[in-house]
Amino acid sequence: MDTLHPGDPEQVGGHRLLGRLAEGGMGRVFLAASPEGRRVVVKVIRPELAAEPRYRRRFAREVEAAERVGGPHTARVVEADPRADPPWMVTEYIPGPSLLEAVRANGPLPAEDVRALGVGLAAGVAAIHSCGLIHRDLKPANVIMAEDGPRIIDFGIARLVDASALTAEGAVLGTYAFMSPEQVTGRPAGPASDIFSLGSVLGFAATGRSPFAADTVPGIVHLIGTAAPRWGGLPADLADALGLCFAKNPDDRPSAAELGALLAGRPKPARPVRRRAILVGGLAAGAAIAVPTAVAVMAEDDAPDPAGTPSFEGELAGHDRSVLSVAFSPDGRKLATGGEARTPWLWDVATGATIRAEPAAPGVARSVTFSSDGRLLASADGNVAHLWNPTAGTRVRDLSGHTGVIHAVSFSPDGKTLATASHDMTVRLWHVPTGEQVRVFRGHQAAVTSVAFSPDGTTLATGSHDETVRLWDPVTGRTLRLLEGHETYVSDVAFSPDGRTLATAGDDTTAHLWNTATGRLSATLRGPGIRIKTVAFAPDGRTFATVGEDSKVGHLWDLRAGKVLRPLTGHGDGLCDVAFSPNGRTLATGSFDNTARLWRLA
Repeated sequence: MDTLHPGDPEQVGGHRLLGRLAEGGMGRVFLAASPEGRRVVVKVIRPELAAEPRYRRRFAREVEAAERVGGPHTARVVEADPRADPPWMVTEYIPGPSLLEAVRANGPLPAEDVRALGVGLAAGVAAIHSCGLIHRDLKPANVIMAEDGPRIIDFGIARLVDASALTAEGAVLGTYAFMSPEQVTGRPAGPASDIFSLGSVLGFAATGRSPFAADTVPGIVHLIGTAAPRWGGLPADLADALGLCFAKNPDDRPSAAELGALLAGRPKPARPVRRRAILVGGLAAGAAIAVPTAVAVMAEDDAPDPAGTPSFEGELAGHDRSVLSVAFSPDGRKLATGGEARTPWLWDVATGATIRAEPAAPGVARSVTFSSDGRLLASADGNVAHLWNPTAGTRVRDLSGHTGVIHAVSFSPDGKTLATASHDMTVRLWHVPTGEQVRVFRGHQAAVTSVAFSPDGTTLATGSHDETVRLWDPVTGRTLRLLEGHETYVSDVAFSPDGRTLATAGDDTTAHLWNTATGRLSATLRGPGIRIKTVAFAPDGRTFATVGEDSKVGHLWDLRAGKVLRPLTGHGDGLCDVAFSPNGRTLATGSFDNTARLWRLA
């Protein structure tokens, strides 16, 4: 513990501060004495975060839920004041080393101790989940080995901190090594995400290292997304129990209570029913577009507009893992697909044949996009963006600078600038001819998931896990507008062809349409409970597509008529991405079923 620094308060909410314990992305953490003389931990929010009204509201909601968490395996929230300036929260002080410190000092735990640790931590996670919270940052440093059993700390604030604490290289690697596949790929993290992380924490306790340890962020991301956990010497029953935590599909992981029962020696829990299979039925019914004056709902027997009726044209099979992104070349003759391998694939749209399909290499082509002249293809792999020559299949340049996973890339209309959006809460602009970093955009308070240039190149749009959308001046870096309306993560942004409308997709099952001139919300598309992952405008500006990872079915919309034209049915698993060809006659989709599909629209 450090002494108080100049400028630190001496007292917060009646609690006398004794010294600094830590400082991170959320703010400062102090050891304090309560009015009754008990030792407590006081967490004071950073002023720049407290200045954001939306952040304060989220902090208040998370604290309210955290105050309900009880049980012997969590650190109780004692008191909080989200309205204070700055806001603060007080939790129990739990004496003892963290699991990270204990293992580093004394080595891995015996198998029986790992089982006992797992039973306690599973009970703590179950208590957190029962109050509607998700930890999101379960790792050895957030487990205290108290005399009366393990305690989980920092629940209820990880969502608020998000990537802001990922500054030092060690912190980046140490945090990513205990993330779930959903987190490292920028997908929404539910309770099952904590189960994956809990398995990694217990694997660390048993072996002294994360089951997905690697020397680089891309290496960690690749292992988490594609590999089985790496450990040796564990008893078979313990390895089998922990192995259930690492199902790549969140729906296939046990609940915290089921895991605890299994580790305690009770009967093995049944695999959960996959929610995706339940959600497939009835997708056309109930999909609606909400506008200020009317709501149009498409019933199952509504007749679609014949001009917008899609027909299946072909399946592009060959990937041995998920197809996470799709992009047409400017002439519409080629389709690039990115998946859980470093190198993007190229396909001939007319024949469906592969032009270039490289063997799977460690990495992820998370986002792919062509430059306006078609001479370059950009992709994201971990915290590095790559520029490729699509004709030769060679890597032209690597763009390094982010400290977190890059979720999206976008070329400027003239092809001279590439924008990258990252989990480290920044957007960076790169000079394509030289690879030099031009500008860093800061302002989002959580991971930036999406980025797009306006058609005229004068505006840059970004969406974030902080539930907001920002419009930026790409020349000055100034925020032009802050758009608030989604109730949870923003997963995608897309401009209409004329640049007058910005579409944003949210984990709250909506897609919003914004007037870019005024910043006002002009319409909202509501799907039938499906979280929308990606949105796309057709070249005519009237036809619009939405897809979601929870559903095997995408949707085509007629924005002027305010109705769904037709569902896109055929994939065997959730949809990751969607794109229109430049002439608007073909639609491409990518899916967790390891395929891309082409749909004929005219």
